[in-house]
Amino acid sequence: MRLKVVWFSILLLFLANTTFPQEPEWLKKMKQIKLLSDSYEDVVKILGEPVEDGIEKDTSEYFDFREGRMSVSFEPGNCGDGMIEGWKVPKYTVIEVNFFPDEWIDPKKLNVNFKGFTAKSIHEGREGIEYVNDELGIDYTVKEGKIQDITFRPAKKYDYLRCKEEDVKQ
Repeated sequence: MRLKVVWFSILLLFLANTTFPQEPEWLKKMKQIKLLSDSYEDVVKILGEPVEDGIEKDTSEYFDFREGRMSVSFEPGNCGDGMIEGWKVPKYTVIEVNFFPDEWIDPKKLNVNFKGFTAKSIHEGREGIEYVNDELGIDYTVKEGKIQDITFRPAKKYDYLRCKEEDVKQ
């Protein structure tokens, strides 16, 4: 019996001195945003007012966190903006969320492994590797083994909501 008490005490001391990685606040909030569903107003409820709070809504807004900046993109309401293909969702519905940490992050700190992701080399002055998972709708840009940015975009199962040429309003 005494041996059980000793082992239990050692276990408690170990657990008390062990720090378990907690998900950062920005990532918790990023995961709360529902792509192709949440409105501009929903995002403001989750993230607070955008950095450049203007008079009117924009189709791209920035939100600052202690660890970096989040960018949220919204459908302009006409199946895209002419430069990028849009989505058949109401105007100002979230279509993409990005986070750009001030300091690059070790993937282990976020409990990220790239199993199931396709690795693509990045060039054009931004050397690194982009890990893409179309099934999940998640992209990571990695350089020197550290995450430079994270993108949440609609998963492949939502492709039926993509605008086609005939959907675009001129």
